Amino acid sequence: MNDGKTRSRRHGVGRLHTIKEKGHRRLSHMVKQNRSQTVAHLTAQYHEGPSRIVLEHTVQRTLLDMGLRSKRPTRVL
Repeated sequence: MNDGKTRSRRHGVGRLHTIKEKGHRRLSHMVKQNRSQTVAHLTAQYHEGPSRIVLEHTVQRTLLDMGLRSKRPTRVL
């Protein structure tokens, strides 16, 4: 049965992503318009469009997966 190669029999296991690729592009566009928006404001803005209702946690996790992290200005003495 296993001829020396490792295989996974469980393809496609797990919950489907709530925010698809088009939603990723839309979120990144919203963030690039105004970098100082909060996750709550981004979620409310995301709900205005023709998309599913998502939680703030989902939006935050999606932004982190896309590499968009918050940055704080540093003060140099």
